[in-house]
Amino acid sequence: MRDCSFALLRVPRPVADGLAEEHTGLPAADLRFESIAPVSASARVLWSHTVAFICRRLLGSGITETSPIMAHEMTRLAGAALLETFPNTTMTAAYIPGSGPRAVGDGAPRRGIHTTRPGSPSLCPRSPRPQA
Repeated sequence: MRDCSFALLRVPRPVADGLAEEHTGLPAADLRFESIAPVSASARVLWSHTVAFICRRLLGSGITETSPIMAHEMTRLAGAALLETFPNTTMTAAYIPGSGPRAVGDGAPRRGIHTTRPGSPSLCPRSPRPQA
């Protein structure tokens, strides 16, 4: 049998509510989580790494006391990862910043990445492709 470990990370509801309102404008009372399944494999990895990071810093560091600032910011980190990982109402078009009626559509100029010299990418406006 293989060794395994589990970590339970509790994110206070007011923290998730506050982050949702702060970053998307969604009223805290309207935040709903729609599933416990991550939105993607990369989101699942983000959540796993965030939980592991927080557990290592707060529990595995050998520090007997955690500063209030560190505890507060780690809790916000967990809340942000929670909002990014699990389907919730901040992910609907009405609350995604820039997705409203004033959002830039497909007709806007696109930007691309090009390399000015090997190994140094830079952003620049996409120019029309030369015709053969």
